[in-house]
Amino acid sequence: MDIGGPGLVRSGGGFVGGGFGATGAVEGMAIAAVLNAVTTKVLVKTVIRVQAAASEIFMLHTDLTPDALRIQLSQSLGKIRASQSARAPDAVGPASGTAAVVDQLGRLAQMLEAGLLSRDEFDRLKSELLAGS
Repeated sequence: MDIGGPGLVRSGGGFVGGGFGATGAVEGMAIAAVLNAVTTKVLVKTVIRVQAAASEIFMLHTDLTPDALRIQLSQSLGKIRASQSARAPDAVGPASGTAAVVDQLGRLAQMLEAGLLSRDEFDRLKSELLAGS
């Protein structure tokens, strides 16, 4: 799972004030400030990507920025990763031969890319795999 996207997106506004003389310039800047405040819109665009072995899905979330959503989901995602980490050594299995080790390292790398393993979990499993070969 990956959470990203632009986050806060501002659109509209862009007015610049001006005028003749100091009074005109101040009036023009004040009018531009009001127009910018009225026409500027702020939207939240957070993209959630969930990737499986043979497919992926993208979802748009418009309530929280990417960082805020990561914080809100961190506890749940941590539990999922811990559950998958506990099963990961069984999925990798014992190594037999160089080809098997390379194949299992490839599977671990895919799990890391898919977000199924953290970098620390990947490094630990990789060390265990290489130590056993």
